[in-house]
Amino acid sequence: PIWTMVLGTWVKQVAGMVTVCLPVMVTFDDLVGFVGRVDGPSMQPLLNPVDRRQSDLVWIKRWNTFRRPLSTGAVVAVKSPIDSRCVLIKRVVALEGEAIETRDTDSCHIIPRGHIWVEGENVTNSRDSNVFGPVRLTTHHLKISLGLVLGVATHIVWPPHRWGHLEVALLPDQIARRTKRE
Repeated sequence: PIWTMVLGTWVKQVAGMVTVCLPVMVTFDDLVGFVGRVDGPSMQPLLNPVDRRQSDLVWIKRWNTFRRPLSTGAVVAVKSPIDSRCVLIKRVVALEGEAIETRDTDSCHIIPRGHIWVEGENVTNSRDSNVFGPVRLTTHHLKISLGLVLGVATHIVWPPHRWGHLEVALLPDQIARRTKRE
């Protein structure tokens, strides 16, 4: 029947498009960047402001991200060291060799080589390096290595009224805790 010929032709065309488009999309995602959804309140007020019920979407740049050193104040997408299925959006507060005081315990950490210290901007509701390290001193001994950094969040791309560049800057308390040394 004619419908089987039409269906067969359609299936071949779709399969051909998937064969071409899928590798291109995966390569683009791996090398250039991707749009990431910001869930939760940990980066409030910068991302997902309190009065919003809709999640912000941000552009995660991968192109040239790893050719230069990360800078403090950059917003990064990081694979969670606690649950590798989760991607966290956090701000880089300290780089290797720098000292940082934790928010809760006032203990000072020197960030080891190849590691960073990341924090959310919502002090009361963020699971970040204050919880999991670079070196957790209680139960887990987890580290954030540069291998867990997926890219740098550079722009809010949704919702449209919030479009804009994400500033590379630290909060005043983050600056104060970086400059204190043991």
